[in-house]
Amino acid sequence: MDHTDDKDYGDHGGNRKVKRILLIFIALFFGYVSGLLSLFSQAGTLPTKIRRLTFSHNNKVIYSSISASGQYVIYVLEKNSGDKIQKSVRLLHIDSGKESGIFVEGNNGVKKPYGEGSLLIGSKPPLVSADGKTAIFALSLGPPDNILDHFLAVLKPGKGDIKVLSFPNVGLKEKDISSLGFENPNWERISHYAISHDGSRVACVLKGHLGPRRFGNCSGIVLLDLDSGTRRFLLGPDFIDESWKCSSFPCNPLLGGGWAFSMSGNGQKVLFGAQSSEEQTDFDLYIADWGSGRFMKITKFNDRWFSLADIGFDGSQVLFYYNGKKHRGIGTYRVNSDGSGLQYVESPCLPRIELYGISGDGSAIYYKNVYQGMMMSLNSGVEFIIFKEKTPGYVRGVSPMDFPKSPAFWTPKTISLNGSRLLLFGPPMGRQSPEIYLLSIDNLKLRQ
Repeated sequence: MDHTDDKDYGDHGGNRKVKRILLIFIALFFGYVSGLLSLFSQAGTLPTKIRRLTFSHNNKVIYSSISASGQYVIYVLEKNSGDKIQKSVRLLHIDSGKESGIFVEGNNGVKKPYGEGSLLIGSKPPLVSADGKTAIFALSLGPPDNILDHFLAVLKPGKGDIKVLSFPNVGLKEKDISSLGFENPNWERISHYAISHDGSRVACVLKGHLGPRRFGNCSGIVLLDLDSGTRRFLLGPDFIDESWKCSSFPCNPLLGGGWAFSMSGNGQKVLFGAQSSEEQTDFDLYIADWGSGRFMKITKFNDRWFSLADIGFDGSQVLFYYNGKKHRGIGTYRVNSDGSGLQYVESPCLPRIELYGISGDGSAIYYKNVYQGMMMSLNSGVEFIIFKEKTPGYVRGVSPMDFPKSPAFWTPKTISLNGSRLLLFGPPMGRQSPEIYLLSIDNLKLRQ
């Protein structure tokens, strides 16, 4: 009997313990939800609306960008024709709805040493100037060479004129490249590129060489003046004693860390990450002046984990996302172009802000909170919800609407200069592939 009583008592005690844990869990859950709702209530909701821009049918939209004026969208369309997949670059005038294909891949005529290799659209989003008159995008070499993002296409959509640019590595100038085993003196790949708002200036980060890998890797920056046709190289290494060597620091932009790269809208400043000392993991952010070519170090993190960065139109302010352990750790930071005023950007609603992009004038930043799109005014620190399921025009298919996808370590250009227009991706009902949508924000409210 005593054993039975003990057993009954143990069962009741266990049940009470389970109930107690369950009640605590329920209380914590509702407390969390209540707290979350309270936090959300701190963020206002701007009057916005969403409009669908593309109707690709059975095809697939890949990458997209918007012009600084908010008038043009340029994107890559992947067309599936039976067993063949072909990409094209398309330009859309938002207000009129007029759209045209400005480049279709597969064209031949590549200069030697590539013979008749076809030109394929590269792996990075195309960009377009504010007036829609200049577009740039990467081109890859198809079989048999298969070199990714080797050329830069500069195209005038209205005229149909296109220039296909390659970039000789000045470190190999006057070298006997054949005896060294190089296939070609050009840089192998364009890793990132940016265009000024007026379309007159382009900056590119170049990477790698077309030769034996025993020489190691190299990278540099090229500045293109499209009006004069001139180009200047920054930070390119020298080839000495069968290896790449840097004579000074900074060096190695976009190699091993410091992935950030951007150019101010006025074309005066170029932002990049680069190695700061002999220590292989010592990277920081720098700004180069277009006119003088001089560099200025603007951070002192001595770390490689700058995964995204952007610079405002006038080059005075930089925003970057850092995912390392220095300073305040993972999150979004702002800093002046002279390196002063470093600040960790905090949200009233979120543990940290995972930066997506900034408006071209540097007045606001954009990011996600679960399924909601968020915007913060950098002048006031006020936070707004800019899209959610109840936003007019929001369509939820197999997945919720989101900012457009971009390659890793690529600074997206999907927000207009004044921040009143930005691009979204979302699959319409019954479709797997996403389309491009335009989110319009009440500009008067945005400025308040």
